[in-house]
Amino acid sequence: MSHKETSKGLGSMSPSKSENLIFSPLGFIFIVKQTFMYLMGIQTMNYTPNHCLFGLTIVLLGSRGVGKTCVGNTILGCKEHDGKRTVHSEVRHGSVDQTEVTVVDSPGWWKGFPAEDTPQAVKDEMQRSLFLCPPGPHVFLLVIDADTSFNAKHLDAVTSHVELLGEAVWKHTILVFSRGDWLRTSTIEEYIEGEGLALQSLIEQCENRYHVLNNKNAEEDTQVTELLEKITGTVAANAWQPFIPDQQIFMSLEKKRRSVEEGAILRQKLVQTQRNLLTGELDEDLKQSKSLCVFKNTYKKSLIELFVSV
Repeated sequence: MSHKETSKGLGSMSPSKSENLIFSPLGFIFIVKQTFMYLMGIQTMNYTPNHCLFGLTIVLLGSRGVGKTCVGNTILGCKEHDGKRTVHSEVRHGSVDQTEVTVVDSPGWWKGFPAEDTPQAVKDEMQRSLFLCPPGPHVFLLVIDADTSFNAKHLDAVTSHVELLGEAVWKHTILVFSRGDWLRTSTIEEYIEGEGLALQSLIEQCENRYHVLNNKNAEEDTQVTELLEKITGTVAANAWQPFIPDQQIFMSLEKKRRSVEEGAILRQKLVQTQRNLLTGELDEDLKQSKSLCVFKNTYKKSLIELFVSV
């Protein structure tokens, strides 16, 4: 199998460059155009006339420390991992069993804590992951670790975060157990039964779609091949259509981005004005109106208006 052929693609960019690509005017136009073409049936689909997928887009979801990045590495057949926590959504590309695969790794939430306790920046990054593979991902891999107990608190945390992306996400979701080596001689079915109702409820939410990956035995080709078969089955069950994210989410994220940029510009102007004051180089208009204080008040007012408008 040739799932060693990987390239980082957008993932090789710094987080700021990835954000600029998505939320620049050109990036916005590209995403809108791609989605429009898809909805109008103009775009070439990611499957052949026989519905045999030759391109897959995958988004990884899960709490911190469950091994999302390792799952991505196992799928793509690579070992790159710098040990750092995923802060911004990152994209990588590779070839698995002659199938082009795009993997989007999203930042994780604190395990056991609901979405309301998660910083807004993390939730925004989770939502941004939807727009890194227009018109939308084929499947979501919800990663939980097999070496940790899963209770009702964890179920509430997972549910509240996943549904930030839209209720229809569950139809495209496969539950992936990382660190499958921890099971040892037990089967995954025995593990699920032993964990109780919380885990069983999550599996039911995913319509009994689950898979186990042994990250310590990433060279075992069959586990990735079997996962791809399950992914293909999930896409087929959804009439071969990817998940199309709500464009209102994108508009909201774009509005926040503009607000942050405008706030940064105002701060730069204030700093420059203060520097000019110290060097005696204030513009004539500022001198005449003594508008440094006015400018500060306007700056504060503008920031308040920006935050209120978000």
